[in-house]
Amino acid sequence: LSLANIVDTFGQPFLYMPMVSKGTGISNGVEAEFNSSFSRKLFVRANVGLGRSFAAALDGISRRTNYDMPLRTNLITGLRIGKKQIFTTRYSSHTGTPYTPYLVQQSQLQQRPIYDITSVNTARGTDYQRVDVHYEVNLQKEGRGMKLYGGLDNALNNRNYYQYVMIPNCPRCGPYELTQMNRYPEFGITWAF
Repeated sequence: LSLANIVDTFGQPFLYMPMVSKGTGISNGVEAEFNSSFSRKLFVRANVGLGRSFAAALDGISRRTNYDMPLRTNLITGLRIGKKQIFTTRYSSHTGTPYTPYLVQQSQLQQRPIYDITSVNTARGTDYQRVDVHYEVNLQKEGRGMKLYGGLDNALNNRNYYQYVMIPNCPRCGPYELTQMNRYPEFGITWAF
């Protein structure tokens, strides 16, 4: 097991696994990108990436890393409304992230996650898709720049896979899927002074 193919440890205070900083890895890919001029009334920025990422721990067996997402896409569009307003959208997607399944029965008996080390990153979460929208107004206040902005993250309210967790003290609960944050409004003001 290497650090490149363990599960995402965010929110997990400990992993009961010995680890060393040894092993090998290989990543390769290609990306195509298109950018129109940012100063135009309507602008577009897009990219598509194809790539693979593998790592081998001390056993020498090459396995997918957590970063192995063979297809990634991003699309940003913007529309300038007059000289002071801009409306932007962002679409991003990627192939689902690999993960290591739990040994469910053993995990339930010991009340902690126990991973199936014979199946490191053999499973893959669902594909990720997200749309964000953003609107801003640039103003001048006493000769200094002020910006009012608002938007909606994950506008389509997709339930994008994040990771699986085991629920403590729940013998009949299997792995529980955590998903990314639901639709999320954001707004604010910035003022350069």
